[in-house]
Amino acid sequence: MTYYTVTAAAVFIPAAHRGQTAAMLYRGARIPDRTPEDVIKHLLDNKLIEQVGEADYAAAPQEGYSTSGPDVRSTNYGATNLPDGEFQRRDH
Repeated sequence: MTYYTVTAAAVFIPAAHRGQTAAMLYRGARIPDRTPEDVIKHLLDNKLIEQVGEADYAAAPQEGYSTSGPDVRSTNYGATNLPDGEFQRRDH
């Protein structure tokens, strides 16, 4: 198996298919196994990631921040510091 980590400030990993989550990964983060080969090639060609050994990969943080998919919204989505009586969401 080949392992990669991010060397650029950040990289975007698109969702490969419907139901999969896209991710924004920051320097030092692992590149997930599910990343399509054409994306890996693009990132390598542009020196945004590097191939690393298994030990370095295991020591790297896992995926960074999700940018799409069901886990994007936190449990505090829409929360404010206002008391409940003073805030009403109008975007629904």
